[in-house]
Amino acid sequence: IYKEDYMQYLVGQRIEELMGAEPEKQYPEARGMKRHFILHVGPTNSGKTYQALQRLRQAYRGIYLGPLRLLALEVYDRMMASGIPCSMITGEEAIRTPGSFVQASTVEILDIREMYDIAVIDEAQMMADENRGSYWTRAILGIKAEEIHVCCSLTAQELLVEMIERCGDSYDIVQHERNTKLEFIPEKYDMETDVEKGDALIAFSKKNVLAIAAELENRGIHASVIYGNLPPQTRQEQVRLFTEGVHEVVVATDAIGMGINLPIRRVVFMNTMKFDGTDNRKLQAEEIRQIAGRAGRYGFYDVGYVQSAMDMDYVGQKLEEPFYPLRKARIGFPEVLLDIDMELDEIIEAWEHTKDLPMYDKISMDESVKKYRSLRSYHKRLPYLEDKKFVLSLITCPFDVKDREVLLLWLHYCENPEKQRECPMLPRDFSLEGLESYYKQLDLYTQFSSRMNWVIDREEVAGNREWAQHEIGELLKEDKGQFEKKCRVCGRPLSWDYGFPICEKCFRERRGMERSHYRGFRSGR
Repeated sequence: IYKEDYMQYLVGQRIEELMGAEPEKQYPEARGMKRHFILHVGPTNSGKTYQALQRLRQAYRGIYLGPLRLLALEVYDRMMASGIPCSMITGEEAIRTPGSFVQASTVEILDIREMYDIAVIDEAQMMADENRGSYWTRAILGIKAEEIHVCCSLTAQELLVEMIERCGDSYDIVQHERNTKLEFIPEKYDMETDVEKGDALIAFSKKNVLAIAAELENRGIHASVIYGNLPPQTRQEQVRLFTEGVHEVVVATDAIGMGINLPIRRVVFMNTMKFDGTDNRKLQAEEIRQIAGRAGRYGFYDVGYVQSAMDMDYVGQKLEEPFYPLRKARIGFPEVLLDIDMELDEIIEAWEHTKDLPMYDKISMDESVKKYRSLRSYHKRLPYLEDKKFVLSLITCPFDVKDREVLLLWLHYCENPEKQRECPMLPRDFSLEGLESYYKQLDLYTQFSSRMNWVIDREEVAGNREWAQHEIGELLKEDKGQFEKKCRVCGRPLSWDYGFPICEKCFRERRGMERSHYRGFRSGR
């Protein structure tokens, strides 16, 4: 009863008592300002971010906040190319330019204490994202800037306006239209016969992306690949190869939908199911529109095309579906709850089960709870576990918990977090998975050292990072046949979407042997 009822009551009361149930009140300095928002609202390929960046060029002290390192790097490159000193700071790397006027960053990096004259918050519809949405909410409610440009899809407009009005700030809305026409092709796409230069084939896992690229290259069609785990410079090289026409097509996950500018003529959905971390589910209308909108890059094509290799009617219907406005933005775990006398994971889970606030929902803390329980059950005693604020900083350090090597490295760092550690040694495994894991270990090392104020050799880290990116890039340049899906028994090539580990012939042979063995057993032989 205590855990299920009274604990919920305590946490709920604490939220109301310390925050007044209004997230806006967490940012009193921003509430003391008269901020003005310019909302750039429209579909992909409509010039929203371009127009916002034109204004950012005029900043005396400005900041760009986006969802990906690659986009921060793109903004950094644009600013530097036009003669505007710019720094790039993300959780994994930093390029600090002396005398810079502008900073390009991922949204997580925002320092609420800093003051800006102009800010750009990109892809703001992600404030509803279950895992990262709270960072956009925090930026919108708390950034100290006189002029704030927010780029978003139409689904986010109503919610943004309500949030801004509750903050007491002013706003203007700039509606953007697509620069090129978008057409849906209802016929089924056949990868055997329909591949053309400028196609972007969209799958929803790294494994499928690499298998599709391997099939294409076996037929003499060169393909760039883009997926979430690619280091930014490797991804940038894959973008360059497609943009310059060295590669005819690009095969990508939905990472392509987050503002990556590519000269795509046609977007093709190779499937319509996506694993969201919990279940395989159908793509939502907004996800389909976001990805499909990358077709018909302005300046390259007058028309963009969308097609699907399956569920053609479903994709067509979702493209035409009305826009349903976002109802809630996500908020993060409030540190004011840490003084409640309970285990940290119990506090987090109790907070997750409290009633949601109007306009706001909570982020998922499942990964953080898993990390905390890994620490608590670790074979070495960790004396600092009573310091909840310190432990919270450890378990909210972002890394891929599914990568065992990265998880073990994090646990090693957590044995004595304040002890200076050496840069991770070069990997023994030079496969694509081994090199990507090593790159993630470097990311973890950089983020952990920043949180613990370690003094690290940044040149060594940068050198190792560059080496890993180069090796990954070389693997992806070489024969992609190594990524082709093959029968585990006979090695026969399989289609990228073949649903079993062995081919039908080997399956029949194995089944025949099992039946023969069973008949022999029954007859006593």
